[in-house]
Amino acid sequence: MKKNDCDIVQDLLPSYEQGVVHESSKEFIREHLKTCEKCKEMLEIIKEEEKKDAEKEKIKEKFEINYLLKLKRGSLKSVIIATIALVLVLIICVLQPLYTKAIVRKMDSKIAEVENNNNFKVIINYKDLRNGREYEEYYYFKDGKYKIKNYVYPALDGVLYYYTYGEQGNENVMTVFEHKKLIIKEKRGDQDQKNSKHIISMFSYIMNRYPIGTRVKNTKYEGKNCYLISRGFGDNYSNLWVDKETMLPIKSTSSWVNSTKETNPSSGYYKKEVETCPEEKYYKIEYGTVTDEDLEKPNEEGYTVEEY
Repeated sequence: MKKNDCDIVQDLLPSYEQGVVHESSKEFIREHLKTCEKCKEMLEIIKEEEKKDAEKEKIKEKFEINYLLKLKRGSLKSVIIATIALVLVLIICVLQPLYTKAIVRKMDSKIAEVENNNNFKVIINYKDLRNGREYEEYYYFKDGKYKIKNYVYPALDGVLYYYTYGEQGNENVMTVFEHKKLIIKEKRGDQDQKNSKHIISMFSYIMNRYPIGTRVKNTKYEGKNCYLISRGFGDNYSNLWVDKETMLPIKSTSSWVNSTKETNPSSGYYKKEVETCPEEKYYKIEYGTVTDEDLEKPNEEGYTVEEY
């Protein structure tokens, strides 16, 4: 027997015990073990260690099973609570935005129908809740021509308005400031003042492509079934009432915080003033009421005309 035979056999014994050595190697080890007591003892030690490891594994497995059973019995309530919480998070984070998106898309579709109408008028009534002032804005559209009546803000002497005249597909736009006796003519290029762009801009504060945190609920306004689309909290918020029957906005409320900073000349420190700016808007759309007289441009006599 060679000494290096023992070294080779002892290296292979663990694999031999597990039955993962080649058949020729098995035969070599069997023949060696018939005459080598030392390697026999080593094999017995390996068998004993594997037996202990197997018992330990059984104990560990039994412990894990008992732990899982105990966990199952003791934490069923926690699992139910966690499941409910997960469902609520799913509703808030996934289903609610999808629901909101579907409603706003319906509103977009109805606005598109308004855009495709050849004769309509949009009236918006503004209420500044800081000072109680009311303003109105009109949008007239007929046969490709439009006129926009905008208010001047702030207007110190009552409510002042200016008027914008244009035509679909024509880049020439004329703006009339009656209180200044001023007419401005300009080209707006690709910014074609199509009625759709202006109408959608009225509702852009709630669009923003469905921001996270937007909420929708069913409500009533002046006897009409409505969707109330809301976002924001505290002094920064916006709410939009959408008539379920027409899928068009009928009212909105919003508020934002306006902060200003002024430097104190004597101390050099900033003085910060914070102002809350709440307002209400009421929307009305009329069809077939716009006349040619509504879109008629004023006589330029007596006005200063500027062209750009």
